[in-house]
Amino acid sequence: MPLYLHENFTVNLASQLRRGDLDVIVVALPFVEPGIVSRVVYEEPFCVVMPSGHPLAKESLIDPEQIAVENLLLLGMGNCFRDQVVQACPQLSVPGGTVGAIEGSSLETVRYMVASGAGISVVPASAAASWPQEDPLLLFRYFCEPAPVRRVVIAWRATFPRPQAIDVLRAAILDAPPPGVVAE
Repeated sequence: MPLYLHENFTVNLASQLRRGDLDVIVVALPFVEPGIVSRVVYEEPFCVVMPSGHPLAKESLIDPEQIAVENLLLLGMGNCFRDQVVQACPQLSVPGGTVGAIEGSSLETVRYMVASGAGISVVPASAAASWPQEDPLLLFRYFCEPAPVRRVVIAWRATFPRPQAIDVLRAAILDAPPPGVVAE
């Protein structure tokens, strides 16, 4: 059975899964679709990325309340990761919160915006781990407990005829989980 990888917005992946164009997708919760079964694969913490001279750089752990008053850089509206950050850090969406202050089109764009001093961002730990750790322009900090996280699932049609393929895919993901994640 060949494996093809396809990246897209969750709403598009869900539509392709329902139509049968895709057999299985990897997405983050919340994800609820009629006729679709999902299984948690791992839980991934978020972390804060900031310019190296930022006042929060002196903190070893960041309280989510601290970022609500910051110039926060997020992905644009319609991006599921943006929604995950807002859900995990609800203080960002209250009156006076900064959600939507500046938007980027990709996490890589957000990284460069942070490095330029435009603000701070909340990113998945796996994204932060894939960026150069010795970058003199950026610092990474984890949140204090209870830390905001996202749960990543695999999802497939309830009628999918090859459940063993789902098990193999999940095992392959768990065999090499992204940095900073906790397998379920």
